Amino acid sequence: MASGGVTGRTGHGDQRRRHGHASVEALDAGAGGYVLKDTEPADLLAAIRSTARGHSPLDPRVARTVLHGRRSPTRAVELTGREQEVLALVGRGLANKQIARALGIREGTVKAHLTSVFQRIGVRDRTSAALWARAHLPEDPAGLAR
Repeated sequence: MASGGVTGRTGHGDQRRRHGHASVEALDAGAGGYVLKDTEPADLLAAIRSTARGHSPLDPRVARTVLHGRRSPTRAVELTGREQEVLALVGRGLANKQIARALGIREGTVKAHLTSVFQRIGVRDRTSAALWARAHLPEDPAGLAR
């Protein structure tokens, strides 16, 4: 799901490999999320609305492929408690302004934490960070689900 559009792809043959490759390309190009062409209309509309709210919808059928393609060799990553909180909220699809409000900090502080987090976990974009968070962080660090 790119700014102002929807990214999707279907075809015959090895669809899982094709979806994974296309989704990685779309995310690398700056897409805020990814849904497949055969997504049900109601789910597509929900994904569009979710993106408009600053979230990053990702079709579960390609999530594993994207995660495996983005994982680097396992290494210890140490994040501060606050960085984990910010990253967990990114993983839940919240925008910087929403994260700032939830944590009672300034939006600029959120951006500073994310810059540090991106470098520490070895990602270049928000979607990759969200995927990393879902794969590596506990379900609810510091009791963020309210």
